[in-house]
Amino acid sequence: MRKSGDICIYKDGREYLFDGIAYHDLKSRRCKECFCALFIKNDELYTHSFTLPISTDEENFLSVVEMTLYENGKLDPQRSYRIDYRRVLSEKGDVWVVDAFAADIEQMERNYYPLYKKFGYIDLIAVPYLAHEAYLKRNIELAGGVLLVIHIGREDSFVSLFKNGDFIGYNKIYSLEFMARKISMDIDEISEILTDKGVEEALYDDSEKEIVSSLVPMFIDMVRQVERLVRNKKIHFDINIVEKVILDFGGQEIPGLWKLMDEYGFKTHNRELIGYEIEKGIPCVDVFDCIMDIYLLEAYRGTVEAPNLSPFRREPQFYRTWVGRLAISSILALLLVLAAGFYGMGEVESMSSRKRALENRFSNLEKSRKRLLESIKKEKRARAEAKRRLADIRRDIARFKEAMKMLGDIKEDAARRQQTLKDVDMVLERYAIMCKEMEQNGSKSMRVDLVVPFEERERIASFMKDIKAKGYRSVETDLVLLEGNLYHSEVRIER
Repeated sequence: MRKSGDICIYKDGREYLFDGIAYHDLKSRRCKECFCALFIKNDELYTHSFTLPISTDEENFLSVVEMTLYENGKLDPQRSYRIDYRRVLSEKGDVWVVDAFAADIEQMERNYYPLYKKFGYIDLIAVPYLAHEAYLKRNIELAGGVLLVIHIGREDSFVSLFKNGDFIGYNKIYSLEFMARKISMDIDEISEILTDKGVEEALYDDSEKEIVSSLVPMFIDMVRQVERLVRNKKIHFDINIVEKVILDFGGQEIPGLWKLMDEYGFKTHNRELIGYEIEKGIPCVDVFDCIMDIYLLEAYRGTVEAPNLSPFRREPQFYRTWVGRLAISSILALLLVLAAGFYGMGEVESMSSRKRALENRFSNLEKSRKRLLESIKKEKRARAEAKRRLADIRRDIARFKEAMKMLGDIKEDAARRQQTLKDVDMVLERYAIMCKEMEQNGSKSMRVDLVVPFEERERIASFMKDIKAKGYRSVETDLVLLEGNLYHSEVRIER
């Protein structure tokens, strides 16, 4: 059911009300039981994308996502996280394509405690990568086909991929803060440079060549991140071409960006800027602020599916809880017993017994819940220990493989030495040459001291020619001596 009313939004330490059209100072209006929401920063997120079989049990889907994220998403098993996900059925319908998100509960308690203390709850802590989905659903003329949104912001920048208006993937890219730090400028300066000159080298004078030479590689890397995102999603979705690219940079162009994307294969001519205008109020001062606020409002209304990382969600009203319903049922039952007291004390005792049975049942359920929580903690500890043992086993296997490789190298060297020795013996025997001394250095070289009568010294040349013909790299004479009628030649053989 679509909900109506204001929502309370928290950003940069301030709270304000938003009704979808205008903004209102929270201090000037009462906010009783209003929906309270905010966006987490990207650098506080742990993310991981993966697939799960279509046969994954629906009731245990979140548990499977949590286990996968702990195993492959670099989560610390000693810490507690709030985990949620967004899933899409692949084009073939054979797997779930899952984007999982996690946030450290202790870190969120530090960052958002003032708001939690003020309201007693935070209904939604949303993920920025999905922020443009509500904007696209409000502007359906943009949403058809495969669409790429490039958001470049002060602290967070990312690219999000959509198909027919639905979110299917994301990648993080460089923020203005990161670029400014790399070039040793402040954020406002780098923003102004990108707006005026972008990555178009012809717009920079000679004194600014160092700036553009630093900016261009960062934007080339951004385009590669975009290409990597599209390539990865092609595996599961029928993506032949990106039909539309939207730049979200405060409603401004970045000169040279489209040209750079053309060079990397994104040749779509359907390119737009997000310039959504909304009534100015407190404290929405730029386009992306409005985009995020629209998303939070539509998440409240139920028109977009929003992964929720809030550990501070409000408790349901007492009469809607199981305990509340039990208490009300007990009170009503007691009133009925009192009203029907004239039927006798036996009936009253019967109702009292039923109430005690229900209380006992509730007590047993509470004990079961505590045992379940304890078993979950034990399971997490066991999983962490198993993960540690698995890492040890993998290290042992790596060492074993290295040892086997070394053993194989030793065997191979020995075989080479034996073959060299056989080749030399065979040729020595063929030409009846006497070997005074033989020395082999490793598997690659051998030195032989040959002796023949002086008048038959051509046999040494024949020996060298035959050895060379067996495939040796070089066969050379290092030293030649004549002792009486004996001709000595020291021959070096290299494999």
